[in-house]
Amino acid sequence: MAVDVIVMVLRRLLFSAVGLGILFALWWFGGWLLESNPATMSFADFGPFPTIDAVPYMVQSGTLLDASLASGYRLGIGLLLAIVTGIPVGILMGRSNVFRKLSNTPFQFLRMVSPLSWEPIAVIAMPTWDQAIIFLISMAAVWPVAFATAA
Repeated sequence: MAVDVIVMVLRRLLFSAVGLGILFALWWFGGWLLESNPATMSFADFGPFPTIDAVPYMVQSGTLLDASLASGYRLGIGLLLAIVTGIPVGILMGRSNVFRKLSNTPFQFLRMVSPLSWEPIAVIAMPTWDQAIIFLISMAAVWPVAFATAA
């Protein structure tokens, strides 16, 4: 019994490692293609080895921390807005049969719209990039929150 569990765990780890190896190989191949083509040579730094080489510099200079904090801030605010909006809407959908019937079709339609499709609207409507990004995160997250709350 215990041997079967160990074999199952090792198989999962092996498949995960092979999958990551394939991803890394594809990343390396894409970087090699960029580097070998004179028209795209300026993008060669997006390959895995230049990226890995840049990490110590980014840590030492504080760039990695600054970028992580900025991304975390935008993600946190976007998710918070989705929660603050989605939970009351979901409660209303779950408690009110009339509201659920009225809102189901428009909400299902809005839910199917890809967050990337909202990007041009967000860039035009929002005064800053941060606000546009926060809006896109909120639009992506509000529907799962609302429908999970209503369930």
